[in-house]
Amino acid sequence: MRQFLDIKAGYPDAILMFRMGDFYEMFFDDAVTVGPVLDIAVTSRDKGLEIGDRVPMAGVPYHAVGGYLRTLVERGFKVAICEQMETPEQARLRKGPKIVRREVVRVVTPGVLVDEEHLRSEEPNYLAAIVAESAGETGYGVAALDVSCGEFVVLRCGDAGGLRAALSRLTPREILADVSVHPWLREALGPACPRLEVRDPRLIPPEVAARVQHLRAESGASRCWRPRSGRRRCAWPTRRRRSRATRC
Repeated sequence: MRQFLDIKAGYPDAILMFRMGDFYEMFFDDAVTVGPVLDIAVTSRDKGLEIGDRVPMAGVPYHAVGGYLRTLVERGFKVAICEQMETPEQARLRKGPKIVRREVVRVVTPGVLVDEEHLRSEEPNYLAAIVAESAGETGYGVAALDVSCGEFVVLRCGDAGGLRAALSRLTPREILADVSVHPWLREALGPACPRLEVRDPRLIPPEVAARVQHLRAESGASRCWRPRSGRRRCAWPTRRRRSRATRC
């Protein structure tokens, strides 16, 4: 349990699928949460610290994880996949603790799906980011990326009504925005509101921020393309979709 808790501490807002042999196990609140969603049994195990101190757990076979992962993501969950990085035999041969080393190798959210079996056919799978303009202005900047085919859209919306209309057209699967905007998004989009993530500039590495500023200077804001209707998903990675910008 110590290893699970240490890894879980790095992904507190995700369902941690913890590889143990032929199963991905989930513990504590994760198990209680996913049990009814995935229609799997939630059992318990002895934590090994005190008699009667039991831990909720639920597991799925590793060879069938794709279907369970799709269900969780479609319900708006963030999922962290934790794999065994060595075999039990290798763990016993090295010095120190004999616990099998495990690491999170993938974090899956609705907006960053790339597996064809998890995507909705003929529909874009946008991850959108929203930034309000500086104080005294009412506009919003919107960037939408479909990582499954490389399509990138940039919008400027003059007001909240334009933003609502743009999001209704894009139908993003996930939105990054300042936490202060989340209540408005939930109210404006209603039941269709996708997963909301907090946009925290403090988490952006300085070199990435510098690169973004460089690309912004070279982007040529006057060169704009209007999104075409009836878009079809491109097959990854056969071709690259170019970016385009427009105004709401």
